Amino acid sequence: MGNNLGGKAGKLAILRKNKFNVPRFIVLESPNQSISLSIFKTDKIIVRSSADLEDSENASFAGIFHSEIAEKSHRDLNRAIKKVISFSKSEKVKSYLKEKNITKTPRLKLIVQEYIEGDISGVLFTTIKKSNRLGTLINFSRGTAEKVVQGEKSEELFLENGRILRSQKIAERYLKELIIQSKKIEKIFGSPQDIEWTFKNSKLYILQSRPITQKNLTEEIKIWDNSNIVESYNGVVLPLTSSFAKRVYKIAYTNLLKTVRLPKKQIELNEEVLDNLLGFFYGRFYYNILNWYRMANLFPGYDSSRKNLNAMISAKNQEDLEEEFKQEKSLLFKIKYYGIILALYPFFNYRIKNFKTYVKKQFKEFTKLNLKKKTNRELINIYNSLERNLLKKWSITLENDFLLMTAYGKLRDFSEKKEIPENEIISFISNIKNVESANQVNSLKSLSNLFWENQKLVKLAQGKKYSECLHEINRNINYLNLKSGLNSYFLKYGGRFANELKLEEDDFDEKPRYLLELLLLYKNQEKIKIEREKLSKISLPFFKKMYFELMIKKVKEYARLREELRLFRSRAFGMVRKIFNEIGKNFQLQGVIEDQKDIFYLEIQEIKNYIQGTTTIQNLKKVVSLRKEEYLFYDSKELPELFTTFGNPYLSLPLRKKENKNRLSGKGCSPGIVKGKIKILKKFSIPKRGGYEIIVAKNTDPGWTPLFGLCSGIIIEQGGILSHAAIVSRELGLPCVIAVKEALSKFKDGEIVTINGSTGEIKKHGKKKNN
Repeated sequence: MGNNLGGKAGKLAILRKNKFNVPRFIVLESPNQSISLSIFKTDKIIVRSSADLEDSENASFAGIFHSEIAEKSHRDLNRAIKKVISFSKSEKVKSYLKEKNITKTPRLKLIVQEYIEGDISGVLFTTIKKSNRLGTLINFSRGTAEKVVQGEKSEELFLENGRILRSQKIAERYLKELIIQSKKIEKIFGSPQDIEWTFKNSKLYILQSRPITQKNLTEEIKIWDNSNIVESYNGVVLPLTSSFAKRVYKIAYTNLLKTVRLPKKQIELNEEVLDNLLGFFYGRFYYNILNWYRMANLFPGYDSSRKNLNAMISAKNQEDLEEEFKQEKSLLFKIKYYGIILALYPFFNYRIKNFKTYVKKQFKEFTKLNLKKKTNRELINIYNSLERNLLKKWSITLENDFLLMTAYGKLRDFSEKKEIPENEIISFISNIKNVESANQVNSLKSLSNLFWENQKLVKLAQGKKYSECLHEINRNINYLNLKSGLNSYFLKYGGRFANELKLEEDDFDEKPRYLLELLLLYKNQEKIKIEREKLSKISLPFFKKMYFELMIKKVKEYARLREELRLFRSRAFGMVRKIFNEIGKNFQLQGVIEDQKDIFYLEIQEIKNYIQGTTTIQNLKKVVSLRKEEYLFYDSKELPELFTTFGNPYLSLPLRKKENKNRLSGKGCSPGIVKGKIKILKKFSIPKRGGYEIIVAKNTDPGWTPLFGLCSGIIIEQGGILSHAAIVSRELGLPCVIAVKEALSKFKDGEIVTINGSTGEIKKHGKKKNN
């Protein structure tokens, strides 16, 4: 069946041989093969894949390979050929092969074909069963076939037993011809067919035919990426946290859409998108990337928004999967949208100030509540009040993220045009000043100096008598300055600790050891020498220089604010944690669960339903027991940062791929060169003083900030230029390299390395120093 031409071209050749109207095409044996374009009668051509495994009975490869439209010129043809070939090596193709259990690499040939700009086009499935009825299914829309194939809005007709139904959307003569021709094609190939077609000037063209596989109608591609979200939710996250986080994302982004006056109907139509911005696999969070693209496409300027979004969340997804979301906005919509943005922007600082005042008031009022005396119903009412009064105002933090994303995008684009190196840009956006996380490190240094002035307290802490040490500070009037300093620290940074956004983590005030260990370690913290690279002087014309400096100023301004607002987020999560801890205690006393910490294995709505008497499952102990068993299984699993699923996501999860362990470089994000001994931290812990200079971790969250003040360099497996680790390391003057694949397994405790925070280069020095 023309296997030497590849699956797609082989079937097209058979159709042409049987006198079907197939647009003229030729098959390229080699990308460099010279061809005459004069054989094509259309103004445009299309380059399509024709792999040997494609369009087979067991693997359709529907939507997996790429097609590219080109002008009828050799220059544009070469561009299109290169693009189609590049996408044949994408992660999407690799994931599909794995999901289909195909070990053979497809041999790719290319079709160059006339491009028919049809009047009405679609996809036809010759024989399928729908609602227990056998018939023909037709999806169609006005215009070219790509619109239907790429998932744009289309009409659907189901013709039972081939019976023609009247339709106001498609002419009866078209339907009759489609049915007649499709049945002939089905007979030729001997099986039900998935046929791509178009009508041009009332003439039917057959563009493609392949067997209907099980997934032709149900296969949905999804991309999952956790490159950035691991900074907030590292590792396995329990059900209470996951259900709350999903709720937070939906509420915040829904209110962002309302802020920019997106029509209510548009928001309602995208409710499913807002409900599913996050995915959850083996207890771990992932961004549902295509839903983020769908949300980005609600606004004008999709291309730049997508590019900026990817930079902001450090996404590593494939560019070819989001083509379907590009929809040009009307001029009226653009005028209205940009008018609203221009009206909001001048008042942004004023609105932020009001937001911070309001949130601080909410925090203060919450501290007055005696949660221990509240009933479960009262506690849920307090939570509902927080959700209503606090979360619904949180969208302004997303506005700041958007402004940071846009400013950094403009700075990056300008720098690329002017050929300004990325390491130069990183240096320019450093030294923000007054970043909350850097302030936290400085506060710890000051508190440590106060603490070490009192040897009695030092001895208690060194003897690990942490509770006794804190009790002494609170009762002895000789320690008033230290007590005042600690209270101020607790008030400001009390919600900040490792995994601070996981509700299942203990509160800061339940960790006396944590703070006292830090105070012991911060005394006269010594830093090893950090070399600074000399930056080249950037020469720009006056107005361009003004623009360049303005973008740098804006990036620094919004980055500083982002860190401050993240601290607010930590405190807000701390309030929710306290509420559900109390419900957990009550549930344990009432015999609803075995242990108060079991509350974190339940989802928020399950807890609400139980308290309100509307639950469908009353035995919550069994629910908890089942989930505990499942989560033990999750701990043993590992997934890549990025993967693609087809159809049901849980049926096509890929195994984690091993990276090349010889590759030591990453992405530089904080300038400077430092040589020192490595300390591997697989999870947050406070290392003993001395014996290391450089921390290596898979990822960090804002709660790791105190450790940054105890080291001279950082290596991180994941993260981006605007991640917390990147921003804080720049402010503290620590060389930092991110995106170092498999860093935890590439290095060992005590190894000596040199890291270059500008270039991302890392060098090993073989011998270890003696501890």
